[in-house]
Amino acid sequence: MKEVFDMNDSKFKVLLYSDGSPHSLFAAVYAADLLKSIPNMHLTVLFVQDKVVSFKGRDSDSIEPRPIDPKLDWVKHLMGEVDSDKIIQYSEILAKTNEIFSKRGYDVNQRVIYSDSSISDTAKAILNYSTKNAFELLIMGTRGLTSLKGLIHGSLTHIMINKSSVPVLLVKKLPQEFVDRYCTTVDVEEQFNVLLYSDGSHQAFSAAVYTANLFRNIPNMHLTVVQVQESDEGSKGTAQGWIDTWPVSPTSEWMKHVMNVSDGETKRHYHEILAKTNEIFFKRDHKVNHHVLYVTNNISDVSDAILDYATKNSFSLLINGTRGLSSLNGLIFGSFAHNLLNKATVPVLLIKKLPQDFIDSYLSDTE
Repeated sequence: MKEVFDMNDSKFKVLLYSDGSPHSLFAAVYAADLLKSIPNMHLTVLFVQDKVVSFKGRDSDSIEPRPIDPKLDWVKHLMGEVDSDKIIQYSEILAKTNEIFSKRGYDVNQRVIYSDSSISDTAKAILNYSTKNAFELLIMGTRGLTSLKGLIHGSLTHIMINKSSVPVLLVKKLPQEFVDRYCTTVDVEEQFNVLLYSDGSHQAFSAAVYTANLFRNIPNMHLTVVQVQESDEGSKGTAQGWIDTWPVSPTSEWMKHVMNVSDGETKRHYHEILAKTNEIFFKRDHKVNHHVLYVTNNISDVSDAILDYATKNSFSLLINGTRGLSSLNGLIFGSFAHNLLNKATVPVLLIKKLPQDFIDSYLSDTE
């Protein structure tokens, strides 16, 4: 089924997948925190249950999703999994999350879909639901991507990242400082700090486009674009004005790689996308910074430098373009995406090539 994105629609549609685990609780906490920053955000919490006997033989897509009460299902499951010494803290977190969801009740739905119990079938059900309902963001909790068995046999996280046409935001255990602030802070507008890593690739270009779209939906968003240059002296950094370094023309260094490998029609299309992205960023130039990190040229050092910068500067989100996570060599020898996801304490949003419908809507939309 063709995926349709409508950016003229006032809703920014977000899907939160929950399996009742502590990791999905932290994903829910992050989604609730996003609700405070995105006025037009519409959240759907999705649960997947095994097909019951009476549904055997029927396509799960034909079953109408039904709303559920999280107090009867989600919370009950979660508390049964939590260690006794964490119950009080988790109760506080749940209370705050329910408070936020209640205040935005008309913007929060909960649905159950049915699937066979295998990981691949669960992933297929989630992906079908996200596509058919035109979500712009998928949030899920994760333990990380360190399992070789998970890559070979197909972990849910690997499958979702590799097959989802909707950008996937992965949340591991949130830092204690985040949780403390989340539970104690009154509902006042805070700066939402986003870090966009750019390496000049096609995937980084897609990530920049998606980031520009986020800018239109998050009024309190502040963006830092970080790039990495090789240095034999170890990690260091310099701040620059973004207008001097952002690709404000197709001849800029940042765009040369993209433009040089594209045919004429694709190159023209990139020009249009670039112009639109620059238009959005120029309107918010006081909220955009640029930073260059100088590090030794190996994957581990680059990811460590970016994550160290993200942690020290209290970013709420790290955005990165990716080809996917299908490479066995990437897991064994250390791909950039694997390093980033496994070491990050900041939630990571991975962007692959964006669907054409998304791009068409992006270009046609007026602010």
